[in-house]
Amino acid sequence: MRRWKKIMISCFVIGIVWSLGTTCMAREKQSEDRIDQIEYLEDRIEEELAKGSSSFTIYVNKEIEEEELQEVNQNLDGFYGYVDRYSQWSFPFITYYKTVFYLNNSDNYYVLAALTGDYSFTEDQRKAKQLAAQVEEIQNAIMEEGMTEDKKVKAVHDYLIDHTSYMEQEEESGEGADEYTAYGVLMNHEGVCSGYTQAFQLFMKLNGIESKIVLGEADGVSHSWNLIFLDGDWYHVDTTWDDPVPDEENRHVYAYYNVTDEDMEASHSWKKEDYPKAEGTKYNYYVQNGYVIENQEEFIKFAREKIEKEEPVIHCLIENYKEEDYNRELFQQIMNGTKARSLNFQAYGEASKKAFRLVPEYERRSNE
Repeated sequence: MRRWKKIMISCFVIGIVWSLGTTCMAREKQSEDRIDQIEYLEDRIEEELAKGSSSFTIYVNKEIEEEELQEVNQNLDGFYGYVDRYSQWSFPFITYYKTVFYLNNSDNYYVLAALTGDYSFTEDQRKAKQLAAQVEEIQNAIMEEGMTEDKKVKAVHDYLIDHTSYMEQEEESGEGADEYTAYGVLMNHEGVCSGYTQAFQLFMKLNGIESKIVLGEADGVSHSWNLIFLDGDWYHVDTTWDDPVPDEENRHVYAYYNVTDEDMEASHSWKKEDYPKAEGTKYNYYVQNGYVIENQEEFIKFAREKIEKEEPVIHCLIENYKEEDYNRELFQQIMNGTKARSLNFQAYGEASKKAFRLVPEYERRSNE
């Protein structure tokens, strides 16, 4: 009789375990919250961060190591935040680990929630509240009623360049400091690439313009920039590389504004399979304004026409640039017979295409 009871108790315990296991499996199948490859986890985390989730539960087919989580965080663009910590449980007869991720939401999320919804800041969100007020003020100052999306993009690009100084590496405060965030760029007016990128992304989200943050390298150094979607095409925008170092007041250049993959490849690298192809040219600054020059002869004619109109700044893009074709003698030839006394010349870009910025100094009129 006792043996029978032992068998019954054993069966009962096994039944409970089996019941728990099948219930968990049923929930897995119903929710489909299962991850079979660790790289898919990044997409799910980004989705939850974008929703403002503080935590979420998912079933993973392996035990996650701390190093793997660090790598996942490094692969996130960080705009909405990152994973703070996680907990895992395993169950008998089940191959998947129940995993809870606890998320650290960024100020960017709360700023957008407040400006586009009815979110109210908590007392400990002082910096997010300050940033929201600053973003709203900038938005009202640079945006006009009826502006097209491409004009809005340019307004943000120019604002960031005009009001931000790039921080050199020796000046940086360390990872996690303000210069890495939109707060540093918009409140302190200084930052590094991730700060420029997040500030730009914040305005794209606020204005309903589809955009992505690209993580890659530039000249072999870790770097980030933006991809935007305009009228059916994707474009790269790198506000960091369009900003002069050292800072130069009222200097605009558009060498990395609304450019293609091909234009970026000369100096930037990224995992192209992770991002949409950027092949649009319609909203490139030089194409849109008719500033694309094919050769030296065209350049001479174009520059002289602008100088004769006494334009203060001349922008153009040379398609097939050869340094030896654009020397001091050429610029002297362009100025001959005009009111230009000197011609400050700057070239930008790493590809065979070069973005030119010319600043003529004109003779003073007698009545001035």
